[in-house]
Amino acid sequence: MDKRFLTFFPYPHVYEGERREGTVYQWPARCEMCRNRQCERSESYELQTCSYGYDFQRVDASLLIAGILLRDRQNETKSRQKARRRATAMTSAGELNAVVGRALESAADEREWLDGERHAIVEEYRQSGRYKDDLAELLKPSIEQTFAQVHDYRQLISQIVQHVNVYLETKYPGGDSLQDKLALADDNIRSIYWAARLMEFKLLSALFLVYPEQIDDPRKKRSFRLHGAVHKYLQIYKPLMEVRSIRLRVVGDSYANLVENPDAVGVIPQAFIDNAVKYAGSGSELYVYFDESPSSIAITVESEGPEIRTEERARIFDLFYRGRAAVDTGEEGTGFGLGLAMLVGERIGAKLSFTQDEHAGANGLHKTAFRADFARPIEGEDPPSIVKARDRQPGGQSPFVT
Repeated sequence: MDKRFLTFFPYPHVYEGERREGTVYQWPARCEMCRNRQCERSESYELQTCSYGYDFQRVDASLLIAGILLRDRQNETKSRQKARRRATAMTSAGELNAVVGRALESAADEREWLDGERHAIVEEYRQSGRYKDDLAELLKPSIEQTFAQVHDYRQLISQIVQHVNVYLETKYPGGDSLQDKLALADDNIRSIYWAARLMEFKLLSALFLVYPEQIDDPRKKRSFRLHGAVHKYLQIYKPLMEVRSIRLRVVGDSYANLVENPDAVGVIPQAFIDNAVKYAGSGSELYVYFDESPSSIAITVESEGPEIRTEERARIFDLFYRGRAAVDTGEEGTGFGLGLAMLVGERIGAKLSFTQDEHAGANGLHKTAFRADFARPIEGEDPPSIVKARDRQPGGQSPFVT
């Protein structure tokens, strides 16, 4: 309720605990002497009569009309008869209802205006992208504490990977690559190895939310092929694809190099692949497309997935956001992966996007594609993330200068 609306309010009333006179009716002397404040203690919204015989009615949580007498109210107790004899003016039920109605309309208009203002402020904040840094800063202490607690767990994962490596070298001595030796090992060994690697990369990815400055840290940048980085994650997710009978199709190739932090860049294809494997229907196909031009390198991950509603599309890359249909699948998830991928993309100057077919297939799923475009470094020029990092340095000097 806007206090300005009460400037010409006719009845005596209590607004947010403060007793105020009406412009037409004043507080009766009896109400001024009242100590038990029966009307103010009542939480009912029904018209009631106090022990002194005066009528009162609550309009909303902040506004109470009290100290009035309705001439057409059939409730002639002795206290009410005394109040009527003392009264200099009385109102009617019709007048009271009209005033209450206008007050409620005013409150509704105010709520609508406040909701509009609140939505505009939130939308401006969300569009600015500042909320991601603020959210990361807010979560940083608890996440740091969590990572400290699972330090031993991370070491255990590393030990599992090392033990598998030792086992493979011992069982299959010779010059074959690790991949070849894994192919010879039984299913249990392969499953243990790839599950440990998957957990290892997920924990590493989460660190970028706590320490986003490491995403484009010049000391961690090197030249690498995106094609090879993507295939590494496809290999890690291959056992899960086999369990779900998902057929992998890789289309195209890319021989161009990026100059970035490969672990940070890997967050993007890992999030796309993880999302696709999680929601693709059993027996479906998952396509990975590579494409490059003189100015960019692109990867697209296409699969079947749950519907992303029109009103949800603007938030699909928000941290910790999941669409309703994704939640309804029962698949575990936090909405963390795609949000982190966008955080990395914005930091290094990559463009992330997605498309989804309007019509679902026979299984109720929609063909969904997530795409990332990376700017190719131009010979003699710094890549986009180096430029961004330099701009954040005092004086704009090169981040390579120490």
